Amino acid sequence: MRRDVALAGLGFWLLVSALVALMGGRAHAYSKVAVVAPVAPGAPAAPANSKVSVVGPAAPGTPVAAVAPADSKVTPGAPVAPVAPADSKVAPGAPVAPVAPADSKVAVITPVAPAAPVAPVTPVAPVTRGQFHGQVVFSDIMIASPAQFPSDAAMSEALRRLKRTTVEGADGFWRLHMVAFLEPAPQVTAFRLRATDVTDPKDRREVKMFEVDGQPGQTELEINDLVVTSVMGFERGHRYEIAVTARGEDLPAGKGDVYAKGVITLM
Repeated sequence: MRRDVALAGLGFWLLVSALVALMGGRAHAYSKVAVVAPVAPGAPAAPANSKVSVVGPAAPGTPVAAVAPADSKVTPGAPVAPVAPADSKVAPGAPVAPVAPADSKVAVITPVAPAAPVAPVTPVAPVTRGQFHGQVVFSDIMIASPAQFPSDAAMSEALRRLKRTTVEGADGFWRLHMVAFLEPAPQVTAFRLRATDVTDPKDRREVKMFEVDGQPGQTELEINDLVVTSVMGFERGHRYEIAVTARGEDLPAGKGDVYAKGVITLM
């Protein structure tokens, strides 16, 4: 009988010990700071809600490193750099330049490199009568007599605008207007216009000869409305040299001094 009572008492105390151990374990689980060693005197204590555990005694007088927040990605104990505002686009820790106030009226001007020096422009020489000496100037527009221009410069400018290297035709007809600047000054007043096909430089072929009259001492010979046709032997797309030569009783056809010449393409 006594043996049964002793066993029952022992079982009761074992049950009480298990309950005490269970209650102690639950209390430990709810605790946020586990103090497993004494803290050095004078050291700052961790806050009640701190998640930092003191795992060893600190030497007296040893400074305690700053502790980063629980959600921080910085290694505990490392120095923390200045943090930029949350809405800033500057990398954390980067030095921030002074910012002008929002209501400031001072404009920040970026220095501009000095402009490169401009090279001087060479003036264009004006067109003069002398530049046409010995040439035949062609056009598809009637050219006024050189004497009708108020000055040599006005005549030269007009010729520069009216000058053509090609003349359009239709149905095998081409109408030419030209001014021949004779060089040297001729001693005759009768001239021939010799038309030569020079499309192939190796096969020059004389096509037609025209006769024109001039004035004594004349150095510019204007010829308007000279019509050439396919019946005469002229062809579309061919290049023709028109040469001005003297005409006289003692000169064979096509011979004599050449006072001016030029080339025109019939299109």
